[in-house]
Amino acid sequence: MNDRLPLSLFLLRVSVFLVMAMWSLDKILAPDHAAAVFESFYSISGMSAGLLLLAAIPMLAACGALFLLRDEDRMLMLGS
Repeated sequence: MNDRLPLSLFLLRVSVFLVMAMWSLDKILAPDHAAAVFESFYSISGMSAGLLLLAAIPMLAACGALFLLRDEDRMLMLGS
């Protein structure tokens, strides 16, 4: 059971990195797309805006889990 935790945390760390990297690259390489997303986001109302907010909750939970379990997250760490 204990062998699964480091692997799970590593995969979570990699997936959070990939999402953040793609989001950042989108902002840098396609600023027009980013502007269109923001324009679209602020012009929507009601349930759609709530659904966009709800879509961010799993990423926030993943970052929180990585923070809380940071002492156990040792797989393939630099400097370890």
